[in-house]
Amino acid sequence: MSFPSLDKFFTQGDFVGDFQKPCHRNTPEVADPIWLDVQGEIPTWLQGVLYRIGPGKFILGEEGGRSLTITHAFDGLAYIHRFEFDGNSQKIRYNSRHTAKAFEKQLLENPFGGYTSYGTVYAVGSAWQRFMDFLARVNKKPHPDPSSGPVNVTITPNFPIPGSWDTHGNPVLVAKTDSNRLQKVHHDTLEPEKLFDYSAYDERLKGRLSASHHQHDDRTNEVFNISMEVGMRPCLTVFKIDDKTGTATVLAEITHYLDDDNKTPFKPAYLHSFWLTQHYVIVPISPIYFKNNGLDLAVTGNLMSGMEYHADTPTLFYIVSREGGHVATVPVDPHFAFHTIHGHDYLDANGNIVLELNTQAFDGCEAVFQTADLTHLPRASEIDEVKALENIPRTKVNGFTVPPLNTFSQNSFGDLRQYKIVLDKHQPHKNPKADFITLIKNIEFARVHPAYQFKTYQYIYFNYMAPGIQNQKGSMFGLKKVDLKSGQETIWKPDTTDAYVCSEPVFIPRPGDALEEDDGVVLSLVNVYDNRGHHHDHCYMLILNAKDFTEYGRVPLGQFTAVTFHGSFVDHEFISTTYN
Repeated sequence: MSFPSLDKFFTQGDFVGDFQKPCHRNTPEVADPIWLDVQGEIPTWLQGVLYRIGPGKFILGEEGGRSLTITHAFDGLAYIHRFEFDGNSQKIRYNSRHTAKAFEKQLLENPFGGYTSYGTVYAVGSAWQRFMDFLARVNKKPHPDPSSGPVNVTITPNFPIPGSWDTHGNPVLVAKTDSNRLQKVHHDTLEPEKLFDYSAYDERLKGRLSASHHQHDDRTNEVFNISMEVGMRPCLTVFKIDDKTGTATVLAEITHYLDDDNKTPFKPAYLHSFWLTQHYVIVPISPIYFKNNGLDLAVTGNLMSGMEYHADTPTLFYIVSREGGHVATVPVDPHFAFHTIHGHDYLDANGNIVLELNTQAFDGCEAVFQTADLTHLPRASEIDEVKALENIPRTKVNGFTVPPLNTFSQNSFGDLRQYKIVLDKHQPHKNPKADFITLIKNIEFARVHPAYQFKTYQYIYFNYMAPGIQNQKGSMFGLKKVDLKSGQETIWKPDTTDAYVCSEPVFIPRPGDALEEDDGVVLSLVNVYDNRGHHHDHCYMLILNAKDFTEYGRVPLGQFTAVTFHGSFVDHEFISTTYN
């Protein structure tokens, strides 16, 4: 039996590089929705929409004209998928869209137009061209086209918009990234509608950087995030936005470490996520600082060349009260975490404040330099090439290993750590205590039941990394579930020796009350890197029973790969939302 797929949309040749030079491919756009059949049988209660976002275009321009190749996974131009599940008909309605088309056009017309990238160098030119590029970046003005900026990290249904805007009662869908840039897109067509930043809520929120991962309190219906200003007066601004009114409230403007003399200035650093508890916002600032308070970033326009790693400097947890005010700054071991998971607070027997914060931590901060090749895993025939790359000469530049080790030579993600912070009830900023325990090794992109915010949860779903074996099997980003009470692991493995990447697993609970915590499904977009070569690569949507990881079904998409970073699920009424 054959199943509809997107093969007809795939064009051969949208491929660049070999494994020694990270391989990236363009993902075909499917602007007009199509219905795809399910191989297997999914639960009839599975009704809703999964949005996934990530890099979708790396080869810019057309043959014979101007062209540009994007070399870093994080710089791939934004691409959004929409999967609408209908358990009754056993079908999925699918469409997708490239959402940075105006940006692509501008980049091709003038690569010295003042753009900022994570790791890609868009153009190498004369000193005058670089100077004009710097001026354009410093004096950059908003472009009216809503697709004129790349926003490719998180996608959020029901994100609050400024109170002065009128949505005419239509559902809201907003994409976010680590710069202070948001993009409102149409919830169905995915057409970009507006490009804006957090200063649209409050002019004080105009810092150049923000966190891709906001936090949302489902009880109080509030969104929390940060705005980070670099330059002569660096400042970390913590704020919240009311879901209903779109009104922002500034909770703290942090310019100094809260030490004894309050004279150590805040240093801007790379930040991707943070914690929220019942009473606090906790912002982890790892020692991956922007050189010269961000001046180097402004000059080069390149995040990687504008950062420096201080290996002997602690990571700082800035703790802010949800009622307002900078409460404490807590030094912990030097580490970096792309993704926090869960936090809650309570009072101990002496009335002191205790924060328990779960995060996926990497020892040191090299991980930010090892991400260029996340859109391709080594096939069985490429494993020795990856190992050989480990032995090339390396040096230290700005504290980082250069050239960076390959992601897949590490054979492991970070650790799930639980940090425990104790603050004195009378003087919380004085002599805070901090330690951590390791709960799970080799873990990233973890998700839990969305209803267990601020509660103790039992089950966690995540990606783990497994190495390949030369000429036997490719490397993989697999799926795993862990019972934190018993330690039992449940792993999903496809029957293949091909390399593959499972996207971040999204847990969708079965509708109803008083159900078990793991009663639901896990969704993951699986990209397969076929051992026969890239012309055989393909991807499919995977639907698993969350209890035992047996496969309900899968939906083939076609002969292409579509690596995504994050996703969110919302029911058909746009009421019940699993945020990211």
